[in-house]
Amino acid sequence: MDDIRIKLIAVLAEIDQYYITDTPHVFSIGYCRADGSLGTKAHVRKSGAMPGKVVLSGEQKKSLFKTNVKKAGILMLVDGDSGKAFSLRIDRLTHYQGVRIRH
Repeated sequence: MDDIRIKLIAVLAEIDQYYITDTPHVFSIGYCRADGSLGTKAHVRKSGAMPGKVVLSGEQKKSLFKTNVKKAGILMLVDGDSGKAFSLRIDRLTHYQGVRIRH
C-alpha cells in the first residue's frame, strides 16, 4: 500500500491563502498535542487577525501580539465549528486534508 504524503512547504502555501475559487479556504488538519496525543479539526481556516489589540498609527497597523509568528513557527487559525481562534505550532502538524505531511 502506498503511503501518500505532501510536503510541508506545499501545505503552508495552501494554508496561507484566504480564498480559493472565491470561497473562504476551509481545510482539515491533524496534529500532535503537547502531551503526545493526536487531535484533529475538521473545519479550519486561516485567521485574519492576530490576538491582541491593534494599534493604528497613520496607515500602518501594528499588533500588540508579543510573538513573532513566523520566527516562532506558529499558525494562527480559526476553528470553523466553534468560531474560536487558536494557534498551532507548525512542527506539530501531522495531516492536511487527510494526507500525511512530510516534514
